[in-house]
Amino acid sequence: MESRQIFNEELLDKLLFSNLKVDPSISAFIKNRFEISISADSYSGLLEKLKEENVCATGFKAEYMVLEGDPTEYTERLKKLKDIGTIIEGKPDVQNPSIIYSICNTKDIWYFGVLIKRKTDWRKHINKPYSFSNSLCIHIAKTLASVSSKGDKTTKLLDACCGVGTVLLEACYSGLSIEGCDINLKSIKHTTQNLEHYKYTSTVHCMDVKDLTQQYDAAIIDLPYNLYSYSDDVITTNIIESTVKLASRIVIVSKSDIKAAITKSGLKIIDFCTVEKRGRSTFTRSIWVCEKEVQ
Repeated sequence: MESRQIFNEELLDKLLFSNLKVDPSISAFIKNRFEISISADSYSGLLEKLKEENVCATGFKAEYMVLEGDPTEYTERLKKLKDIGTIIEGKPDVQNPSIIYSICNTKDIWYFGVLIKRKTDWRKHINKPYSFSNSLCIHIAKTLASVSSKGDKTTKLLDACCGVGTVLLEACYSGLSIEGCDINLKSIKHTTQNLEHYKYTSTVHCMDVKDLTQQYDAAIIDLPYNLYSYSDDVITTNIIESTVKLASRIVIVSKSDIKAAITKSGLKIIDFCTVEKRGRSTFTRSIWVCEKEVQ
């Protein structure tokens, strides 16, 4: 789903070619972004093209990116990295590089470019001060933020039922602009304390979402599951209909089939998937990506 919504393409063989420059740290699943500057049908041809580029950098590092189907052995990869490092002008810095250059081979084509790696310290959110047994896991929360924003950091987001702020933490870490809303005062206090713990800044509204008046580009609704908070079809419909007034793109998480409520609210389902929640209680969540029907 993330690949479809961000890149408008299905991910094949764990590799995707795109002209979109998406920060890999916005995703729990994207590992690297490789910005290709040179390609060639042979390794020797790649080296010749690289010499012509006169690449110069201080504090660079060279890495070999192993892609699926690449049979190049480790010792041979080291030799190729030495070739690359010799051609690049400048002093390398393996420990704290200012830039990482990389080469890779896929389908008999050789590539050279700049490698941008995903940061992984967002996993520290697992140990946030306040949590809830049925909160979204941080991987799903991070995906909701990336899917709702489509990887665009200029998107203004709303978490309409923010709970203890699981989605807000991931969105803030990814550099997204997001606000939260929840009717439960205790949840809002815990959200604020979680945000402060990681030194994130975000506006959190303690009110019913129907009373919000601000407009957003997209919204996320993690609906109450009727496990530790009461919910019914009327509440579900009211939350969705209230959020539709605030954003044209909405990603909804539910425990039950809410197609009827989505349609009634004037939304069109453009993507869908399910994820399983394991823990004290095991159940399946449905994720619905919706947009307003064009009048």
